[in-house]
Amino acid sequence: MNLEINEICRAVKGKLLRPGNMRSVTSVQTDSRIKASGSLFVPIRGERFDAHDFIHQAIENGASAILCEREPDKAGGLAVIQVEDTRRALGDLAAFYISTLELNKVAVTGSVGKTTTKEMLYHVLSQQAQTLKTEGNFNNDIGLPLTVFRLTEEDKFAVLEMGMSHFGEISYLSNIAKPHVGVITNVGHSHIENLGSREGILKAKLEIVDGLDADGTLILNGDDDLLFGIKGKLPCKTISFGIENSQCNLLADHIEAKEKHVAFSCDGQDYIIHTPGAHNVYNALAAITCGKLYGIEESRIKDGIEAYKPYSMRLDIQENEKAGIKVIVDCYNASPDSLRASLGVLADYRSNRTIAVLGSVAELGNHRDCLLFDIGRQIKSMGIDVLVTTTDDCFALCDGAIGAGFPEENIYNFSNNSDTNRFLDGFIRPGDVVLTKGSRIYKLEEVAQHLLEKGREEV
Repeated sequence: MNLEINEICRAVKGKLLRPGNMRSVTSVQTDSRIKASGSLFVPIRGERFDAHDFIHQAIENGASAILCEREPDKAGGLAVIQVEDTRRALGDLAAFYISTLELNKVAVTGSVGKTTTKEMLYHVLSQQAQTLKTEGNFNNDIGLPLTVFRLTEEDKFAVLEMGMSHFGEISYLSNIAKPHVGVITNVGHSHIENLGSREGILKAKLEIVDGLDADGTLILNGDDDLLFGIKGKLPCKTISFGIENSQCNLLADHIEAKEKHVAFSCDGQDYIIHTPGAHNVYNALAAITCGKLYGIEESRIKDGIEAYKPYSMRLDIQENEKAGIKVIVDCYNASPDSLRASLGVLADYRSNRTIAVLGSVAELGNHRDCLLFDIGRQIKSMGIDVLVTTTDDCFALCDGAIGAGFPEENIYNFSNNSDTNRFLDGFIRPGDVVLTKGSRIYKLEEVAQHLLEKGREEV
C-alpha cells in the first residue's frame, strides 16, 4: 500500500490539521498496540473505550499519520486529518483504496456456512491466481475495511465475508467492496431477534446486491425456499446450486457422509471435502459455482475443494486416546440451523454411545423457545443417546425431546460448564462420542478441553 496524505483527505472528506513530515502511508491500523512503521492510525470509539486515548501509543509504535475526530495534544511531526466519524471514514477510505486495484471481488454472506464457504472459495480461486480472504471474524464495518487494506497489486481475487445482525449493515459493506460476485449460502434464523422473521433476514442478506457490479452475478442456494423464490426478481444475474431442487443450475449427487469427510459428485466430477457433515456439500457447491463462473478448470476446482481444512472449533473431531473417546468440537458459535447440522454429524456415529453437550442459542429473542423445542424433537428422531445442557435457558430443547419420546432419564441439566464437567467426569466411558455445541458466549470449548485432557482412569 502507498496512500498519499492528500488522497486520504479527499477520500474521507477530512480536514488536514497538520501536514506532517511524511507524504504517504503504507498501512492502516486501528490497534495502537501494533508496531507498524509508516502507518495511518485510525482511533475508533467503542462502547467501553475510546482509542483516541491511545494515540500516543500508536505514535510510539511507528504511526506516520493520524485520522481522528479530535486533535491530539501531541502529534510531533505526524500528519493529522480530522473527520466527524472515524468509523465511517475508515469505510470511506477502504472504498477508495479497493477501487484503485484491479481484482475480482467475491462477497459472501448467509445465516450458516459463510465462513466455511469463504474458505472453500479462497482455496478454489487460489488455484487460478493470488487471492486474499477475510481472516477470522473480520467481517463487520471495521474488519472488512482492515481486510481491504491488506490487499496489494499482486492480488487478483478478494474473498470478503460479510456478517450482520441488523438491517443496513451488509448494504454498507457491499458498497465498500463493490463485489463482482455475491454469494448467499442460506437464510436461516440467526439474528431473528433483530430482524423479526426469516423474510426480514432474507431482506437483510439481499443488501449484498446494493454494491454489486452492474453486470455482477449473485450465487444462491436453490434448496433454500426463500432464496430460490427471488430468482428472476433481482436486478442482476443469478445462478443457483443445490442438492434436492432439480431446477438449480448446479446439482450435487452421490453424496456419502463419512466420519471425517464427505464425498459427492457434481457435473460428472467427484469431490471430497475433508470435514464431516453432508451440509458442507452446499458450501462446496457455492465455491464450485464461483470457480466455474471464473472459468477455472474442473480439475483445479477439485484440488481447491480438497485443499480445504476446517477451522479450529468448527466440527473439529478430536480423539482422547487415553480416555478412549472422541469429541466433536464445534463451539465457535451456534444457530438453530448449525445446531441441527452438528447433531446430524453426531448421529452418524451409530455404533457408539452419542452424547450431545449443548448450550443455548443466542439472539433468537421471543423465537428461542419455539426453535429449540423443534430441535429437541429432532434429537429424538436422530437416535442420539444422551442430552446434556449447560445453560439455564435450554429447557425448551429438553421439553421438545421429552415430548417426542426421548427418555427423560437420559437428559441432564446444568447451569454452567463447571458443573457439567464434574458430571461428565463420572459419566463418560470409553467408546463415547461427545458433541460440544453452543453460542459463543457459553464457551463450550471449556467442556471440550476438559474432556480432551482427561485420562481414562480419571474419567
